[in-house]
Amino acid sequence: MFVLLGAVAAIWFLASRPGEGSRIVPACLVTAGCAVMAGFLVNLWWTTFSRSSFSMGMLLAQAMAALGLGAMTTADLTLRGIRHSLDSIPGDFDDPARIHPLSPGKQDSDPPWPGPAGNGRRTGRIVLTLAPTVVLALLVAAFHFVAPAIPVSHTTVPAPDGDPPARPTSIGAGVAWSRDIPGLLEVAAGAAGPVVLTQEGIAALDPGDGSTLWSYRRPGARYTRIAQSYGDNGPVNSYLITSPNRRHVALAIAGPQDKEKDSYSSENNSHLVIVLDTLTGRITGKHPSTGLRIQLTDSVILTGNTGHSLTDGRRLWSIEGSGRVTSQYDCRAYCGPAGHKSLVLRRDGRNLTLIPDTDPTATTVATNITLDRYSIGENPLVIANGWTVRHTEALPEDEGDLEFTPVSGWHAQAVTLDSLAGLEDEQPVDLGRTAGLNSVASRATGTLALRPADDENSFNKIERAGGPWVGAVFDPATRTVTPASEYAGPAAAKIGLVAGRDGGAIALQPGDGSAGATIPIAPGSTYRSPDALLRDRSDGYSPVQLYPRSSFPRATTTFVTTPGLTLVILDPTTGLYDRPEEPRSPHRLYGVAGGPR
Repeated sequence: MFVLLGAVAAIWFLASRPGEGSRIVPACLVTAGCAVMAGFLVNLWWTTFSRSSFSMGMLLAQAMAALGLGAMTTADLTLRGIRHSLDSIPGDFDDPARIHPLSPGKQDSDPPWPGPAGNGRRTGRIVLTLAPTVVLALLVAAFHFVAPAIPVSHTTVPAPDGDPPARPTSIGAGVAWSRDIPGLLEVAAGAAGPVVLTQEGIAALDPGDGSTLWSYRRPGARYTRIAQSYGDNGPVNSYLITSPNRRHVALAIAGPQDKEKDSYSSENNSHLVIVLDTLTGRITGKHPSTGLRIQLTDSVILTGNTGHSLTDGRRLWSIEGSGRVTSQYDCRAYCGPAGHKSLVLRRDGRNLTLIPDTDPTATTVATNITLDRYSIGENPLVIANGWTVRHTEALPEDEGDLEFTPVSGWHAQAVTLDSLAGLEDEQPVDLGRTAGLNSVASRATGTLALRPADDENSFNKIERAGGPWVGAVFDPATRTVTPASEYAGPAAAKIGLVAGRDGGAIALQPGDGSAGATIPIAPGSTYRSPDALLRDRSDGYSPVQLYPRSSFPRATTTFVTTPGLTLVILDPTTGLYDRPEEPRSPHRLYGVAGGPR
């Protein structure tokens, strides 16, 4: 744009000087240059919009400025050429290139047009002069505000009557429904059933029959992983963050980025965080954010350094001082559901600095928080329905390679984040001895799945043996802890492939030994045949408890518990893609009913 401005200024300066010479060629050069620049900017706006769904109004404004500059310069050069052909004196009354009032008088001292007729002519000329500017401004406004809304498809539903269904505490034997979902990115538990995110948008499914209840589709949008996935565990816990009561869900859409800028700085990576009501699909907030620190309480969303209301999107407060974040990798501290009334300001090892969701300056430090030490990632913090786990004693620092040392355990308690922040008096629940949290099983089921301690075997040996990965389960809904061998719910269940009557099936086997579910896989519905997957048991396709997998082997099957059912997810393209971070489509969802909590 600056190059064009300099070129136009140079051409105008050379061509506007008095003297002989045609001004047609300079005028044509200016017109062509400005038109090309405007076309380039509009094309850049369209390319950016089609790839990100973001409208860059600055590009349209620059295109309008280029057209205005070209029109003004071309008109000036043309009028100067006419003056030269008429042999007029510059600045004289009959000089067409001079700036003067809209007056028909023969001298500058003559009064303007008298009477109504004169006023009408003057008004007409003013309107004619301003018309191009008004038209260009309206076109820019239409492109910027109207065009982005055209491809967006948004449907909502009324809030259901009565209480929504609860998450199941047992695994049913039958499949209520199945459905293929192309481009699946993530499945999460909403307030009344599953919420799915695909490359096209987000939708809520009816837990009874799998039909779509509401949807928000935004073609061209690029959805951003908010929380680390901690290994390849299928479409679970990466893109969507729900509130502790699951009434709201947040997702982040990546904005246009300058590849030449530092991609590690959040100041150069803009996002649009959208918050939806999981019961109705209504959008309750749209928040531009430069960072990806996103946490939700029941009433507040923290995006970057700003807190907004989940009800109406109002800005409530901003974090100042040492609690502010500047990196786009803000989730290394914590991103996800927080407490019902408290947020995680920062994390220092096993210590958390907590704040109420009403006052970011009232900080409280909680120590000895239990993490998933064996996860692929930054020892993730796990919070389920406002609860987390805390050791009752200070843990020694990890020494050596954890993968090849015995899996030690320490005494722990389940505690609420709000009680740690001093906002309530909820009593802790004793959990016994545990080696830490299983982040994947916990997040998939809305419980706190505890890793069993093993003073004799290393993590590597346990992994080669196929587990166990869950030794006990704490259910926040009932405030009870149950050994995995007595737990009928999904958190301690094994999932994988087994031999079926027609070649292969998905098995979901509860930890207490009850029947569970067996789901036949139709021949030809997977990239590799079920028989081939069964023979390749070294790649981890046999039934195991959920745990943080490394990138390979990739999980063929996984599950998520949502209100009303357990959702089993099959990736039929296992073995087809070399890059597990790419969305693989279509995934097949199976709705398995179970008993409520």
